[in-house]
Amino acid sequence: MPTLRTVFRWRRDHPEFDRLLQAAHADKADILFEEMIEIADAPVADAAEAARARNRIQARQWACAKLRPDRYAERSVNAHVVPSDPERPFSERTPRERIEFGMHLAFMLRLAAEDMRREREGKASTNA
Repeated sequence: MPTLRTVFRWRRDHPEFDRLLQAAHADKADILFEEMIEIADAPVADAAEAARARNRIQARQWACAKLRPDRYAERSVNAHVVPSDPERPFSERTPRERIEFGMHLAFMLRLAAEDMRREREGKASTNA
């Protein structure tokens, strides 16, 4: 078995060797992923065995994410959307959200109009 130093030198000096080694790492990540499924599907007898299985799965998850981040790394999703133009805060909404907002706004305006009408009718009846 070559030393780690030798492997690094081979990778530097032989691009084909480096490419093959990267492909082997990708294959290893896929194999570890399959092992996680097998470990998760295996029956456990007690809590200690379940904890051991969980630890084995988490170790493989970490290794998969490091060996093949494009496929196995957790992705963070930025859910906070800031409008690009503060003067047009609704431009970032989906068409459905804009329709729902418009319907809500129309409902609120109708309620306000009915309140104003009732106030006018109440003043008219007291003046008569």
